[in-house]
Amino acid sequence: MLQKLIDLRSSKVGELTKWLGKEVTVSWSSASHGVIGPNWMAYPCEVVEVTEYFSTFNSKQGPRAHQSEPNAWFTLSWDARGNRLQIYVDPEMKVRPPW
Repeated sequence: MLQKLIDLRSSKVGELTKWLGKEVTVSWSSASHGVIGPNWMAYPCEVVEVTEYFSTFNSKQGPRAHQSEPNAWFTLSWDARGNRLQIYVDPEMKVRPPW
């Protein structure tokens, strides 16, 4: 219980938790699919699980029907068209080993 309260105080985890069971826009970098350039694919997804380390989304569109991603890869923004949270998932943001 204490760990859950600590997790919710984290700005990213706290904001994502507010959207549990709701639709958000998730944008994956096309670079992760071999596409060169600043192109982001965006899909409406339901937030189905949020932990301190990762979040899971369900999508009815696109190749990522049920996808979990590390929270460290997220940049949170706002989708003005959809009037909902927008999550940019960028694997380049991953934590790299110190060596």
